[in-house]
Amino acid sequence: MNDQPAYGVKIGCSNCHNEWAETFFPKDEVEGTWEGLYVHDRRCTHKIGCHGCQFCHPVMCPVCKSLKVHAKDRYPLKGDDK
Repeated sequence: MNDQPAYGVKIGCSNCHNEWAETFFPKDEVEGTWEGLYVHDRRCTHKIGCHGCQFCHPVMCPVCKSLKVHAKDRYPLKGDDK
């Protein structure tokens, strides 16, 4: 299993307009729903759509704690320059 994050997502809060970025691993899935963003973690043993395990979770604004967030951009992370 790859232990390095593979991509980042710029996230915006619809409530307080805060913007931040989070990084994710290759098999993590970030799903946009009408409720906000949800992360299906690569370590989850349930089927896609899991909303109750210890790994999968909604994305919450770190400032106002709102779940009304959206993906603004997704970008690959660069590997080591060797």
